[in-house]
Amino acid sequence: MIRGFGNASLVSMDSPEEILEIARFTRKAGLVSVLLTFQPRWSFRGRVSIVENMEFFFNCERVLGGVYMAVFGGDRMSGLVLDWISSSLLEGCSFVHLPDYDPVGLSEYLRFKNVLGDRVSLFVPPHFEKILSHYGKRALLTDQARLIPALRNCGVCEIVKIIRLCEEYGYGLEQEILLLGEVK
Repeated sequence: MIRGFGNASLVSMDSPEEILEIARFTRKAGLVSVLLTFQPRWSFRGRVSIVENMEFFFNCERVLGGVYMAVFGGDRMSGLVLDWISSSLLEGCSFVHLPDYDPVGLSEYLRFKNVLGDRVSLFVPPHFEKILSHYGKRALLTDQARLIPALRNCGVCEIVKIIRLCEEYGYGLEQEILLLGEVK
């Protein structure tokens, strides 16, 4: 599932005159779904958000500007979708990942970082530490504790920083909290 913003469109590699106006369809229907196969055919250029949770997927533009396409990743993005976003069809894209700030979400970001390299960044909201201390959930950290040692030692600075803060406060943070207007 994807959503488009502005005048975002996918272009068919089979026939470049075939354009799927994802922004227009998103305005009308809320989202667009395209069938991906082992040989995807749709190309895109621009900034793309990869969103873990459905509620945030439908509202990510409220938190993050300058994005032209949002891709729903779920807890773990399918291999077909990951193959598509890392393919030459999307080589003109930069990506920003919006996960839950817990070991599962950060492990997924590490997976994207390993495939997309410098083309992907982690969205960390301003005042993250304050938000974590007020709205964090202990279970997000304790239920996923087995993943923490690998994240501590992964060598990706933004992951190490977030996991240290989560351990310091004893909480993980669900991304949906960022949709609350009073969270600053």
